[in-house]
This record gives sequence, C-alpha cells and structure tokens, in this order.
Amino acid sequence: MNLADFLKYRTSCPCCHKSLKIYLHSKRTQTVKLEDNLISFMFSIGKLTDKYSFDWNNSYKVSYTINLLTNDFILDFYTPYNELLTKVDLVLLKKFHKLNNNLKFYKIYIACEKCSYNYQSNFFKMTSDMNIGDLTMKCEFLQLFKQVKDGYQVFQISNYYDLNDSFVEISKCSEIQYKNNDLYNVLDPNTKSITFNNILKYSSNEDLLDLIDKLILFV
Repeated sequence: MNLADFLKYRTSCPCCHKSLKIYLHSKRTQTVKLEDNLISFMFSIGKLTDKYSFDWNNSYKVSYTINLLTNDFILDFYTPYNELLTKVDLVLLKKFHKLNNNLKFYKIYIACEKCSYNYQSNFFKMTSDMNIGDLTMKCEFLQLFKQVKDGYQVFQISNYYDLNDSFVEISKCSEIQYKNNDLYNVLDPNTKSITFNNILKYSSNEDLLDLIDKLILFV
C-alpha cells in the first residue's frame, strides 16, 4: 500500500483518543512536516567541523521527503539555519552516508505520546531507487488495564500481522506504578503468556472492554 493508506489505519489512539505522531525509523530526534501529499522527516547530521557534535540547533540536517501516493522520496540538505543547500559538501555527504548506514533499515512508526500504543510498517531501505516500496502492516502494540483489589491487571497485546498471530502477556502492577506510568519495571513472577493464531482486532472502546472481558478468563 502507499503511505497515505498506511496512515489512515488509525489517526487517534484507541485507548486515550489522542492524535498519533508519525516517525521515520524510530522516536529518534526528528522534525516532521506534512503538507498536501508530501511528508518530510528531518534528521541532524552534525557540524562540518565537529565530528562528534549533534546539537540540533547548530547542526546541518538531511530531510527525507516522501510522496504519500507514490512512495517516491527525495533528499534535501539544510544548513543549521534551515536554509536549503543547492550544493552539498563532500564532508556532508559522508556524514549522511554514515547516518544512513547506522540507521540501516527504516520503517514508518506511528505512536501515541500518552499511551504505549503504536503500530509499525515493514522495514525498508532508502536506496538509489528513490522509492520505499509497498508498505505493509508489520505489528501493533497496546496495553490495557483493569483495576483489581490490590492494583491493576495489565494486558500487553502484540499483534504481528506478518505472522497473523497475537501475543498477550498478562501481569499485575501496583496502583503507584500505574499512576506513575512506571510499567517498564513491573516484575510479576505470575505473568502469563498466551498466543492466538489470529489477530485480535479492536476499533472502539466497546471492543476494548469486550477484549478485556475475554482475556480476563485466562488469569
């Protein structure tokens, strides 16, 4: 599919309904601009004279601009003052190649800044073909919570579209961990893992509540 259709899959978080943010590759520092049928992702590639500096305000930058309808892309280089460069210094090109080699494989990463929800495309490379190829849905992640007597039941759902499987981890967290959103440090020895040979789908709050009721049977 083209990037336009990929972005239409969800435009808001199914949990908190906040708008989703779009990234290229990961949550690596970048600025994103969407205009008409084009979306650009701008990354820092450092100073010409300072090998190790990646201070955003004083760095040269590279912008990947992707056509939402054709998946074609172009590269543009900018000065630290956001002025478009018509001629690119060889040192700058070497820095770009270093960045590109470090990133290696790219993906479109759509995420909620408030919740843990995100969905991601297949991996692709930025090559001389100047096209990212057809996009497919690779995976989708979501956390659901149900309040219980001594904390919260946590349902971490991973949908793997390329495998047509869903993987669910059911654990428990304290009320303090829930309020502080400190869920990465949850170590529950009674965590249960379940694999479903189909994708767990949801599109509304009612779907999510129904999904929790079904998953709670496994606790």
